[in-house]
Amino acid sequence: MDRYQRHRPLYSEEEFTQIRKARIAVAGSGGLGSTVLQLLARIGFGTIHFWDNAVLDIPDLNRQILYKTTHLGQDKTIAALAELKEINPDLNYIAHKERLNPKSKVPDVDLLIDCLDSFHSRLHLDSLFFDKGIPIIHGSVFKEMGQLTTLFPGKTENYHSTFGIDHQAEEQEEKTIFPPMVTTLASLQVTEAVKCITKQYDQMLFNKLLIVNLKKNQFEVLPLT
Repeated sequence: MDRYQRHRPLYSEEEFTQIRKARIAVAGSGGLGSTVLQLLARIGFGTIHFWDNAVLDIPDLNRQILYKTTHLGQDKTIAALAELKEINPDLNYIAHKERLNPKSKVPDVDLLIDCLDSFHSRLHLDSLFFDKGIPIIHGSVFKEMGQLTTLFPGKTENYHSTFGIDHQAEEQEEKTIFPPMVTTLASLQVTEAVKCITKQYDQMLFNKLLIVNLKKNQFEVLPLT
């Protein structure tokens, strides 16, 4: 039996070949990242790079659904790699045990899915990816809220111009998050990734910001230009 038979009919033969050959980068394997990674694996994206330098702590387990209690104290890259190979051993996974930084060496990829947890750290993605012509699918969550947009070279502005963030901005780590918000937004990020790889650009969030409010059951799209 074909592991992809439940979703393969959604795409033309050419589109599904594009998915199978795609090279995807994922920044972070925590809340958003752990859901994004396993969805990418289940859909069948050919090559998946991901970056993280954290160790799994018990509060992570409320929303980082790729991991189990037995993974506590392990590097997330090691635990994630093992789990992804169990989900779909046919793909090419490359784990990078570091947090993306200005000196990171970025491989040749088709797009980046941003699963980082601060806007300050995301500014490095401009030089690492956007400036090299690589689209970035941005996602961010807080409490019951989330936001999503796609930054596409030649079609949208980069991070700095879109969000107006300063490199000297103060870091504020706040990890109060409703678990279903993470899986909801991660699913939307992967949906954008599929559209991007299959070139369904007219259906993507270019110059638009999707705001998701699970507390009020609201989905709103705002213009960014």
